[in-house]
Amino acid sequence: MARAVQFGPLVPQVLIVDGDPRNRASAVDQARRGGHHAVEVASPAEVAASVDLTAVDAVVIDLELAARDGFVACAQLRELPGGALTPIIFVTDRDDPALIDAAVAAGADDVLVRPLRANELAVRVRALRHTYGRLRAEHALAVAAQREREAQVQLSAQKDALTEFLVHDLKSPIASVTMALQELVLVCDSPLGRDAARACLATTETVGRMVMNLLDVSSGHALAVRRSGCSVGLLLRHLRDHFAPRLEIREITLATRADALELWADGELLRRVAENLVDNALRYAPPRTRVDIAVEAAAGGTCLIVIDRGPGVPVVHRERIFDRFVQLDPDASRRASRGLGLAFCRLALEAHGGKIWVDEPPGGGARFCALFPDQAAPC
Repeated sequence: MARAVQFGPLVPQVLIVDGDPRNRASAVDQARRGGHHAVEVASPAEVAASVDLTAVDAVVIDLELAARDGFVACAQLRELPGGALTPIIFVTDRDDPALIDAAVAAGADDVLVRPLRANELAVRVRALRHTYGRLRAEHALAVAAQREREAQVQLSAQKDALTEFLVHDLKSPIASVTMALQELVLVCDSPLGRDAARACLATTETVGRMVMNLLDVSSGHALAVRRSGCSVGLLLRHLRDHFAPRLEIREITLATRADALELWADGELLRRVAENLVDNALRYAPPRTRVDIAVEAAAGGTCLIVIDRGPGVPVVHRERIFDRFVQLDPDASRRASRGLGLAFCRLALEAHGGKIWVDEPPGGGARFCALFPDQAAPC
């Protein structure tokens, strides 16, 4: 195999492609007198076998050679590595405008007519080298940016896969601990021990909810929805019992109101949405205040509403808090630094064909509204 021609890094390089030794010698002489390092070959085939075009500043091709081959030489050079970003100059003995137009249409950047004037080739090479130098630099930046994007996508995919593996591994031990604590609450004779077990159970259930949120939010897949009529009364009683230890510790009152007996939704997803919204409210509700839960009829469906009297959500963050793993300014409300549970809520509402938003109720705080479409609406 022929060794690829290596050029020095500082001197402009010119590649001469011409089947006539005399023409090659003339072009080489012109290039060298213009301060260029010249390499000569007899055919495009030799270029593919022995020359690295990425190190070439310009290629000079005999137009008669190209014309005889139907300008195949130019097309072949353009297809080689680096050929698309290398200037090509045709040289001809015929001052024929039609032939020159055909050469440009075939992909040439310039056409020179023999006999070449002094320094003519050098001037053309220098001008094209400057133009193509910018193109090569821009291309290199684009390639580097594309590689960086591909690396980031691959890293993100690996991270998501690792997260999914870890979450799956955590589900079983958390479920075992939860069952053990539930049993302990039932059999414990000591009021103090029973309260401690209930507090541990609430914490463990919170961790389990976070793990399930992480699994659903990181999966990148739409949630499966199986809708039915869900009892609002059972849901509200579940929330009271589930959050009783935290409500007691923080001295927070949970007030509930329902305008509907049923809510048309996937029961499991509805329960998790409600738990996440109440959990979020309890994080920011000041002690000895009230958290309101309401189920209200709305246009096109039913709204689950959770209101707290905390610091509220700044307007600029009211969309972003539903993004997964959102990171906002350190000066922003600490509520805005959260997002996993709220990201799951939006995912679940979108799977139902509904929506979720946050605003500010009269008197301040935050009001989260989750709209579940009615029975006739498609998911």
